[in-house]
Amino acid sequence: MKVCFLPLGDENAASSRIRVYTLHETLQEMGVCSSIGYDSEADVVVIQKRVDRSILQLAARAKRNNKLVIYDIDDFGYGLEYCCSDSNLRNILKVADVITTDTQGHLEYLVKYYNVQNSAIIPDAIDYFPKGCARLPQKSCAPIRILWFGGMANISLFEKYALGLTEIADAQVVVATAVTEELKRKYPKIEFVPWSLSTFISVLQGCDLTCLMHDGSEIDKAKSNNKMITSICWGVPAIVSRTPDYQRTAIESEIEYAVFSNLQELIKIIELLRPSEKRAEYLERSQQVIWAQYSGPTVAQKYLELLAKGISTKEETSKNILQRFKGKISSLSKQSYR
Repeated sequence: MKVCFLPLGDENAASSRIRVYTLHETLQEMGVCSSIGYDSEADVVVIQKRVDRSILQLAARAKRNNKLVIYDIDDFGYGLEYCCSDSNLRNILKVADVITTDTQGHLEYLVKYYNVQNSAIIPDAIDYFPKGCARLPQKSCAPIRILWFGGMANISLFEKYALGLTEIADAQVVVATAVTEELKRKYPKIEFVPWSLSTFISVLQGCDLTCLMHDGSEIDKAKSNNKMITSICWGVPAIVSRTPDYQRTAIESEIEYAVFSNLQELIKIIELLRPSEKRAEYLERSQQVIWAQYSGPTVAQKYLELLAKGISTKEETSKNILQRFKGKISSLSKQSYR
């Protein structure tokens, strides 16, 4: 059984790194034949986010050749418009056998605005290719370093809290993004750090807490928990907005006290987690749950089950592929991954 992925971009593109490259790497480790780029011999073709005329033609050809075509979409609005027009989106939704997305909010958006019925949730895996959870020494010295990270398209979500955060005593606010001189002038008290794939984990682990929020538009509120689970896995407790995926994950991980609805609650949580022993307790509660739910192998196993189900609905010519694939899943389920 062969799977090929057509990603939006390379590993520097967050959604491609999370939704394609992590999955591709893990599938290969699990013995599944996976490739980046179109493979005419693949049984499954996964198109991630970007759609143009050539991709539509490729998808239609794959369908004619009885391949399982999957379209993966993890964003709407600005996060999608630059790489997929509404007309191309509607066309690929008609062509694809299965539509995958990352959250219940995005699934509901697909149903509400595009009447999509053939959809499934595949959660984001933890980002930056971890092999396990990191446990870092929790320092007690001031100032406490508080990190927000993300793309410039989402900076307005942070800016609602920026000035309030900079007024916290014995605290240094750090922002990892595509830094601009305008931002530096606007927020002189904030330490801006350029984001890069090679340096981000050291930036993250050089901070004591992350502060993450999705409390904006309907599209913002539908975003995934990926930054939260990534921060926790790499050893930095996350304080998160009271929005669906963040709150659900906080409840699952028994850290609901780290969810805020406004600036006042956010500041109280920062003070609660200022002592190093409180941050260590947070990680002790949450990391095991996060790894069990969102590690690369866990998400890849869910993906294999989805593909097996999708293949089973294809034409009679797919039956031999399905039998081989079910055998692969049976053997994989007996193994333990970490």
